[in-house]
Amino acid sequence: MMRASSAKGLDTEPEFLASPNRLPLTVKSFGITDPGRVRATNEDQFLIAELTKAMRVWQTSLPERQAQFGDERGHLFLVADGMGGHQAGEHASALAVLAIQQFTLNTFKWFFDTTGPDGQRVLSQFQTALRDADASIVEKAAENPALRGMGTTVTMAYQLDSQLCVVHVGDSRAYVYRDDSLYQLTRDHTVVADMVRAGTMEPEEA
Repeated sequence: MMRASSAKGLDTEPEFLASPNRLPLTVKSFGITDPGRVRATNEDQFLIAELTKAMRVWQTSLPERQAQFGDERGHLFLVADGMGGHQAGEHASALAVLAIQQFTLNTFKWFFDTTGPDGQRVLSQFQTALRDADASIVEKAAENPALRGMGTTVTMAYQLDSQLCVVHVGDSRAYVYRDDSLYQLTRDHTVVADMVRAGTMEPEEA
């Protein structure tokens, strides 16, 4: 979980998932969040965004539009599940989404090829984005005692061409559906999950 604490040792596990072919992808996406029947407030946040190269033309002798957009498009998918009670979780998840959104706009070099050496640079940038989000949560919690202890999970996926990069912290899972089967891409960052992986607890007991 991303809590209001030091970001040292932040455990992120980015992965690449390649599409079995290189054909152009049609991306269809939809997001919804609901508090459900138990909780009075909704502490979840999400973001779905298209990333594209853009040029805003200030002046030209050509009859061009003022804004030009490149053909290459990427997509960013993000979900944050807040925790902390008394709307603190709602603040934490919102801060995480806003921090990652600003990082994507101002810092993230999303148009790099996600394979080869550039792929590691993309992963490194995603990890920096998570640390920025963590720092934002820590700062706000220090300013407001009512928000201390707030935290959030973060799971985000970045798609460019046939590559999908997934980075997460916490236990909000990401799956891929392929060939009539669901494959879990992420590993829960919880004490119980660690015990199951270590063999000290059976999955049925979790």
